[in-house]
Amino acid sequence: MFCENCGFKLDDGLLFCPNCGVRTQNLNTDENKTPQPENHDLFIDQCNTGTYIQNIPSTTPIPKKRFTKKLVLICSILVIVLAAGCFGIYAFTSDMFKSTKSIYLEIESKNIMKSINSVRSSLKDNYNENIKPLLEKKHETKTKLSLDMDLSSIPGIDSSAAPQVSKLLKNIDLTIDTKSNPLNEQSITNLALNIKNNKFIAADIIQNKNRLAASIPDLYNKYLTLDKKDINKFLDNIGLNNNMGTNIPSKFLSGLDIYNAIKVDDKELDGLLREFGKVMEESIQDNQITEEDDVAIKVNDLNINCRKFTLNLDESTVKSIILKLVDTAGQNEAFYNLTVKNILNILKLYEDAGYNIAGTGDNKLESILSKDNFKKGMSSFRDQLKSALKDVSIPGGLKMSIYAKGHTIIGRTLDATIKTSDSEEGIKLDLNYNGVSNYNSRNISNLELKLSSPDTQSDMQELDLRYSYDTTISKDIESGNASLVVDGKGNSLNRSLLKADIKINKSSTDTKSQKYTYNYDISFGMPEQASITGAIDINTWQKNKEKTSGRDIKLSYDYKPDLGPKLKGSININTETTLDTNFKLPDINSSNSVDIGNADQNELSSIGKEITNSLQDFLLKKQDLLRILGEFGT
Repeated sequence: MFCENCGFKLDDGLLFCPNCGVRTQNLNTDENKTPQPENHDLFIDQCNTGTYIQNIPSTTPIPKKRFTKKLVLICSILVIVLAAGCFGIYAFTSDMFKSTKSIYLEIESKNIMKSINSVRSSLKDNYNENIKPLLEKKHETKTKLSLDMDLSSIPGIDSSAAPQVSKLLKNIDLTIDTKSNPLNEQSITNLALNIKNNKFIAADIIQNKNRLAASIPDLYNKYLTLDKKDINKFLDNIGLNNNMGTNIPSKFLSGLDIYNAIKVDDKELDGLLREFGKVMEESIQDNQITEEDDVAIKVNDLNINCRKFTLNLDESTVKSIILKLVDTAGQNEAFYNLTVKNILNILKLYEDAGYNIAGTGDNKLESILSKDNFKKGMSSFRDQLKSALKDVSIPGGLKMSIYAKGHTIIGRTLDATIKTSDSEEGIKLDLNYNGVSNYNSRNISNLELKLSSPDTQSDMQELDLRYSYDTTISKDIESGNASLVVDGKGNSLNRSLLKADIKINKSSTDTKSQKYTYNYDISFGMPEQASITGAIDINTWQKNKEKTSGRDIKLSYDYKPDLGPKLKGSININTETTLDTNFKLPDINSSNSVDIGNADQNELSSIGKEITNSLQDFLLKKQDLLRILGEFGT
């Protein structure tokens, strides 16, 4: 008898095949049928598991599970592979087997990309949140400008009139209310000069894709309309020369037009940076970089242990890197697209709109800055630069150190001395930077740039620029100080050219509502000194339900020069924007408008006389106010 599952020859009386373990058909034959046990279900389970041995001859082998050794072997191999993989990943990410040069270049690359991505993210967020809605949706923007100025210390102003004029300026504001449909290139702008919130005079400017219209109801009772393509013709008719006329566009560009003209391809930019990175990788040798561990760097009052990488480049390497970078820029298509091509796109956009830009006519600039000519120009520039570098020496080479916490650079120093053939002493360059971002609730940035010359007879022996920023973050408040100092030292100069101290306070209730206060104290001047103190208050807010956002800015100032008049006052700018507003352009027709683009000189002269007469009547009505203004200059 043979097993029906695997074909193995079976001895009589076997319940299971000893080769494959499958139950045999002997149980179904009467002659080999084994008596059924009392517990049938238990019998079936035991048979299926191979544990039933009742009435089985002792010589019959009990079926065993197969592949046990193979399974153990496979599991062992998998464990070894996983362990090796984890070790490999750790080694790769932990710089275990990387050279000092590779680690240094990787740190530099990551920090450059981090900065670029931060700018990208900031620009993208600003575009999506603040610009894109205004380019795609109907909206209304109201802007109010007002002044508060003390004129009492200005020479030539009547002391008795100055307080009146100052009071008058305090009560005057200019409002600009624009309703816009950017997709249809339609807008209505109302400009109004107000005194104590009462309209003094107002004007409306209306435009669609092809035409302009203006109205000043107090001076003329009809709309003055003009087809945009007739602007230069109109200017000729009123006696303005062609040179002025050619600078007037036939189309007013929108922000969307300019945005679409500039194309920055992230892949192209990343590829270009990789090419620049290859130049550095190929130019720098392993023995030019050293590494020190656990080096302490002081960032204001913070002591941070870092890895220090020091790069020492001799003069020939520095010059070689400069020339190779120029070569890469000249031959790389991405560099051309990201720079020259975008410039051409903008110039072409303005040219098509009717702006007269030198060199763009008849595609001259486009021809000059073609890809082939650009490459030739960069090649010529490289040759000139190579020749110029022969006249420059860097006696001690360039030494630069970076201090890295993990893969984040928190400090950098650079020093070199540069000499030319006509300067034996040369100029020494020292740069020192350190800073952290969101480190122990601190934002710190310090930069010092010093240019010095050993020539004691020089008028400018040393120029020292120092910038610092140190703020503490606590919940929704960031506060601290910033300063900028520029000092000059020399044979006839030893003074501070600029000193600015700013106290910073930022608070926010959410990402859309923020308040900024900058109290500043600035002194500057050469040779005479002057100082200006004051504050800048900025409040941004948003009401999501009303689809309204705004910004209120107040600039207060107190200007005190050593010589000349003192100025004190404030400037206020309040802006409010509401999205998804509806408006309708006014009905402008032949009965309520005059087409000044097609009017002849006689018609234009008649319109001018009518406006002049209306202006005289208007001024008579406002003579009380104008009397005060007249005293302003007496």
